[in-house]
Amino acid sequence: MISIQRSACPKALQGSSGGKRRYRNQSVVNTLHSMQHGKCCYCECDIPAKGHGKAVEHFQPIATFRKLQNDWNNLLLACQRCNGKKRDEFPTDARTKAPLLINPSDSMIDPEDHLDFIVDLEDEARGLIRAKNGSRRGKKTIEAIGLDYIYYTQQHKRHLFELVREYLVLLEASSRGHDAELQRSKGRLRMMLSAKNKFSAVARAFAKRYSVDAEFSIEIPEGVTE
Repeated sequence: MISIQRSACPKALQGSSGGKRRYRNQSVVNTLHSMQHGKCCYCECDIPAKGHGKAVEHFQPIATFRKLQNDWNNLLLACQRCNGKKRDEFPTDARTKAPLLINPSDSMIDPEDHLDFIVDLEDEARGLIRAKNGSRRGKKTIEAIGLDYIYYTQQHKRHLFELVREYLVLLEASSRGHDAELQRSKGRLRMMLSAKNKFSAVARAFAKRYSVDAEFSIEIPEGVTE
């Protein structure tokens, strides 16, 4: 999960109120899909632009927060797995009543401050998401959305394999002084770190673990930069 920069509110939602489900309007879905670079807001898996395989997600569930069903700031686009698991889950702090779930479109919180991945290549649990530094919000978010499902971990492992392969190309090009190949490899890694690429949070965790920023002057994005 990475930060999502929210787009301008679609016209279909402007001035909406009452029980009409304007959030289902195709222009709303299209705007969310573009805003999230075609990825699920939570797991970063690719979701199709047309047809099934996605759902308009209410961060604050409409079963409890009915008045927010057409509130643009409450809408995201999720894959069917994440949307189906989260459903009406919305844990809050017992004392302050503040939400414990991470809203990736909240400009006041960076998901990468609360969520991390095991990326050590020799660790059998590599690819598994975890709460960063024991973050309570990270733990609750993983639990409520099911981000530690084996399916996601397996997808992350495959992505780590691609990252390692590119990293080895980078090391080889650097050691042999092949500048052209070095620059091409750096460009490919930058794309993998970009918000436009699936599992960019995993790629960023890998890049930080192996210090590609310091060794190869590859900037690791913070949140959304595109």
